This record gives sequence, structure tokens and C-alpha cells, in this order.
Amino acid sequence: MTPLMSGEPSGEPSGVSPGVPPGAALMVRVWFDEGELRVRLTATDDLEGPARTLGVAGDVEDACDLVRTWLTTVAATGRGA
Repeated sequence: MTPLMSGEPSGEPSGVSPGVPPGAALMVRVWFDEGELRVRLTATDDLEGPARTLGVAGDVEDACDLVRTWLTTVAATGRGA
């Protein structure tokens, strides 16, 4: 597992326009590299802003750990990582 998180969320408002409710999004991309599972997690804490890579995992358990860490941050701060 290769987490790429860079510190805690700033707590600053995301600047989301009134038409888009605040929230966070997570995308999970899965592929096979020479028969080995690879998982890349990309997330955003601003539904109108750019996404960034949270980490890359080589198995289901590591991917679940990355998702759990991200969800824990969202639940604790109201924002994505």
C-alpha cells in the first residue's frame, strides 16, 4: 500500500457554489498488471474542484485500509483528505 495523503485537511471552506451541496467523492480504479491486482484511489473534498490520488494498493486489504482512512477523515472533519 502506498498512501499519498499530505497532512490534515485545512478546515477552510471549499468554496462550493450554492448549486452544489458540500461533499466529498472517491473514485476507485482497478486493473491487473501482469496478473497482479492494482488499485488507485482518487478523491476530492470539493465537488467542483480537482481530484488527487490518495494512494495505490496491490491487494484488497490495503485498498480497504485506504478507503477506511479516507472515510474516517471525512466523518471526523466533514471534508475529504
